[in-house]
Amino acid sequence: MKKKTITIDELAVMIKRGFDETASKTGFLRLEEDINIVKEDVVKIRDDTARLEKEIVGLRKDIEHLNRIPFSLEQPVTRMEDDIRLIKTKVGMR
Repeated sequence: MKKKTITIDELAVMIKRGFDETASKTGFLRLEEDINIVKEDVVKIRDDTARLEKEIVGLRKDIEHLNRIPFSLEQPVTRMEDDIRLIKTKVGMR
């Protein structure tokens, strides 16, 4: 396969064309549009994050009581535990 040689002038024209296409005004306008879309998405994400954080706080408040025995049951449970200890002691399990 024969390689085609490129002259310096041809290379310069190719590079200039590449820069012209890259730095075109429409390219910059599209870039600005894309940046604005990303900014809008970031704002939406921030709003969603704030909303989710509030919901998480609310959910934690809603379920925090699940880890605790209600006070009305605490004394009877303590008494039953004492009774079980006494029974175990009497039958020789302890």
